[in-house]
Amino acid sequence: DLSATIPPNATGIISLPKSGMNVTTIEESEQIVWENGGFLKGVPGISAAAEEDEYVAFSVGSGSYRFTLNGAR
Repeated sequence: DLSATIPPNATGIISLPKSGMNVTTIEESEQIVWENGGFLKGVPGISAAAEEDEYVAFSVGSGSYRFTLNGAR
């Protein structure tokens, strides 16, 4: 799990390291925001996501977030 807080009136990018995992889903507060290699809209505050070799990065607005990666090594 990875938790982060973005201050009021700010935006940020939260990068989640894949740590060698084949990521199948990523959840934010138990709602799926990443599945089958793509971003799923619908969670307030998260506007976009992109996958790189070593991480998945989410564009977020102010608020508190708790991400969970699911997958296999």
